[in-house]
Amino acid sequence: MRVLMVSHRFPPDAVAGVERYTETLAAELAGRGDTVTVATRRPGPGAPRLVKETLEDGVELFRLTGGDVDRDRFLRGTDRLDRLFEEVLALARPEVVHLNHLIDLSPRFIELAHRAGAAVVLTLHDFYMACPRIILQKPGGELCAGPDGGRECATTCYGNAPGPDRRWALRALYHRRLLEAAERIVCPSAYVADFFTGWGAPAARTRAVSNGIWLEAGGSGQILHEAAPGGRLRLLALGAVLRHKGQHMVLEALAAAGLDAVDFTVAGPIGDPGYARELRETADALPGVKLRLYGSYQPRELPFLLQDVDCLVVPSQWPETFCLVVREALVRGVPVITTRLGALPDAVIEGKNGFLYDHDDPAALRDLLVRLSADVELLETLREGARGTHVMSLAEHATEIRGIYVEALDELGSGDFEPAGRRERRRELEELHVMLAKEGFGATVEAA
Repeated sequence: MRVLMVSHRFPPDAVAGVERYTETLAAELAGRGDTVTVATRRPGPGAPRLVKETLEDGVELFRLTGGDVDRDRFLRGTDRLDRLFEEVLALARPEVVHLNHLIDLSPRFIELAHRAGAAVVLTLHDFYMACPRIILQKPGGELCAGPDGGRECATTCYGNAPGPDRRWALRALYHRRLLEAAERIVCPSAYVADFFTGWGAPAARTRAVSNGIWLEAGGSGQILHEAAPGGRLRLLALGAVLRHKGQHMVLEALAAAGLDAVDFTVAGPIGDPGYARELRETADALPGVKLRLYGSYQPRELPFLLQDVDCLVVPSQWPETFCLVVREALVRGVPVITTRLGALPDAVIEGKNGFLYDHDDPAALRDLLVRLSADVELLETLREGARGTHVMSLAEHATEIRGIYVEALDELGSGDFEPAGRRERRRELEELHVMLAKEGFGATVEAA
């Protein structure tokens, strides 16, 4: 099968969840004999242009290199991106186009794929299609139930924008129509599938498929854990250093706990340097707490990062759509403490392989950390439970996704996508595209 995978970034430019997912799935499919091509964006000086690379596994990579990005003006410069994407389609000749994100790209990629005769599979790794802020969290940190036809965006997050009601209503409608245009929609959890089908995504074409976990070649993932000298509690957080990831909540809980022997490592890109400074200053004021900001890491570094860690803490303040690092820790025998938001609880069985707490209750997190620091036997019980937790492997995931590609191709050839219906959908999307450009998505939008 000829597959074109699309992502807004790709390693080494970025190594967060979507980028890692695209990289590992592309390699897995190529290893099975599929012809896989990747298209991605690399902003930079000059007008966007196409740069071709060949990865070590033989996958061809096309970077749309150049041009700036302005996520408040998401239609700015898309005409040029569309022309470059048409070149990629002509060179790759895909049967299936698997879109893993449209941020910093062009929403017209779906229609262009169809014009090239390809079926479209769209994976919703986050809430971008419904939420301009991506994470369903308001500027003040409160959780959001969704755009409410654009009304919530207008009144809460972008209240200073001109003509707010119409423009945000159009934005919501446009992205709902984009969802309807894909042959298959993939969601990494039932939580995400329920949200988007409730928002208007076609339930009959939506599939919930857990992401697969990459393991080093020939490895089971299991690593040995030894007790820390002096009874120190060793905590690890994996993820970008951003406020909505909640690393400050761990420090707040440690301050309340009064523990005097804690190592807390945060591994992930420094997305907000100001927030990173705040974490350092907070930790410096806590006697006995040693904070280490490790920075970005590669998948092959995970065994090292998880070695001799007592617990992975995932203190996210937004309803994450999936959590790769939870599974990566569990499969290696590391217990997890995480919040009850979104899909985060899916793999955690309380008291067996970890614990859950309410995201806005640092006292509950404090109590859990105190309990872990004092109960060596509990930690060993949790490690045993973590080692016995089943998680989907990358190979299993690739098999399911490839089956969805086949479904998408069948859907493309069925009567559900008759020419008349497609022409009407294309016309409506183009009208919405033009209206959105006129309503300010080609001009800067000030967030509240």
